[in-house]
Amino acid sequence: MEERWELGTCWLCGRIEVHVAYLGPVQEDGLHAPMHGCEPCVDRLRRMLRAYYTRRDIPHQTPARVVRSSTVRPGRGDTGVR
Repeated sequence: MEERWELGTCWLCGRIEVHVAYLGPVQEDGLHAPMHGCEPCVDRLRRMLRAYYTRRDIPHQTPARVVRSSTVRPGRGDTGVR
């Protein structure tokens, strides 16, 4: 993969005024924009892509555990978030 680097903002880690490469369009709900990534993020994406195709060290995240209490019930105006 040959990248053209330019100064900009990394859409993956949020660093600004760093060298970034165009990764492709990002689309959501009918909107689209060009997505760029800095070198560390591009390298991480490459590793993830290779891991996906080799089925080794596939990065994954365990979903957050949801704890529900049967003794605390949200009342009016109470969101239940503690």
